[in-house]
Amino acid sequence: AIADNVITLAKMAGGTDGNIISYDASGNPVAIATGSDGQVLTSTGAGSPPAFEAVSAGTDNASCAFYVYLATTENNKTGDGTDYDMSALSWTEVYDIGSDFASGIFTAPVSGKYFLHATITLQGMVSAHDNGTGAIGTSARMYNIFYQDTHLGTRDHHMLASTGVIADMSASDGARLYARVYGGSKVVDVRGGAGGFTSFGGFLIG
Repeated sequence: AIADNVITLAKMAGGTDGNIISYDASGNPVAIATGSDGQVLTSTGAGSPPAFEAVSAGTDNASCAFYVYLATTENNKTGDGTDYDMSALSWTEVYDIGSDFASGIFTAPVSGKYFLHATITLQGMVSAHDNGTGAIGTSARMYNIFYQDTHLGTRDHHMLASTGVIADMSASDGARLYARVYGGSKVVDVRGGAGGFTSFGGFLIG
């Protein structure tokens, strides 16, 4: 029998640079093939030797964030009770890390909690316009930005409202903005401009 601790590195068989010795399902020694630069040694489960694999990219708030704004005013979008879906607007992107915003809709890349924020500015209201709402809508629920139920057009001919919410979203859920004004004709505008009068943004919390 060979005594413990007497086999030196010089007595071992030659191998391939970067290989690691492990054992297979039968308990026999095996050499784990050298991986590529940046890969990590990963368990492949019971009964199987480990393997070098690429690190999962994952998604975090550094790789999922966006901010867009409406550059020009869009005229005559609501006022007659039309629930206006703002995904139809032409948004200008300031940044879209992860490329998750397209066609007016933010699509969650993974399930998790997202901080979403929005500003909606409506203008051109007249005295007949008596109430209105604005909201961030996801596939799961609506988050009201504002709700005015009396004398909306009599008191003010415009409205600017902002909010931020923590929304629970599943992977592939979408989020967009909505606005609706009641009581009159369809003459209410959604105000645009580089000042972010109407804007939408957010990021993944975790």
